[in-house]
Amino acid sequence: MAVYFFDSSAIVKRYVSEMGTTWVGSICRPTAGNDIYAVRLRYVNAGEPVSLPLSVMS
Repeated sequence: MAVYFFDSSAIVKRYVSEMGTTWVGSICRPTAGNDIYAVRLRYVNAGEPVSLPLSVMS
């Protein structure tokens, strides 16, 4: 048994036939006994706070 953290691209491979689908399918089989977790990733633009007007930042 293992623990896997899936992002959206791995979850898609569970339902859409593309490269990696067989591997993801083997991990998700109930008989494999793995724990699967879906993660939500968020991209942060580091320059965004700098571009705000000073009145918003204070």
